[in-house]
Amino acid sequence: MQTVQRGTKRMFHLVNQFMEFRKVNTGHLRLKVQTDDVVGFIKELYQDFWAMAQQKDIQMTFTPFAREYQVPFDHEIVETVVYNLLSNAIKYTPQRGTVSVKFRRTDDQLVLSVEDSGPGISTEQQAALFQPFMNGLTSQGGMGIGLYTAHVMAGLHHGSLTYDDAPDGGARFTLT
Repeated sequence: MQTVQRGTKRMFHLVNQFMEFRKVNTGHLRLKVQTDDVVGFIKELYQDFWAMAQQKDIQMTFTPFAREYQVPFDHEIVETVVYNLLSNAIKYTPQRGTVSVKFRRTDDQLVLSVEDSGPGISTEQQAALFQPFMNGLTSQGGMGIGLYTAHVMAGLHHGSLTYDDAPDGGARFTLT
């Protein structure tokens, strides 16, 4: 039964991702900001991936800067971006690997980093990482629109989404 539920949830997410991609490309995506606890919101998304990580025996950690933090943000956009980052981290992390989610606050912004112990992304692929349909050698069953959509949505939310190699290998995506 859980397999069916996961499959249904995954299919629902893929359809939503395609619709969001379409909104981004046609310029019809608009911010719908409301003040809420962003730490709790991110933690719930993190917890949604716990079972998937356990299936691969992946050690997941979440390190927030506070128990809660009220700030205006667009729930749909933040959910889409964070979902994409966590989904990719788990997808590309090998059995018994690690995924680390760190949420910190600097003087003027919030910074979320998702780091994994997967293979990372080659220098050649990094050049086109945030382009649509960038699924080449790195794709494992995706459509190649998730990072593009997440990147554009981060910009719409007056932030950024960047990539760099994790210090111990793997990938690290940073959302501001």
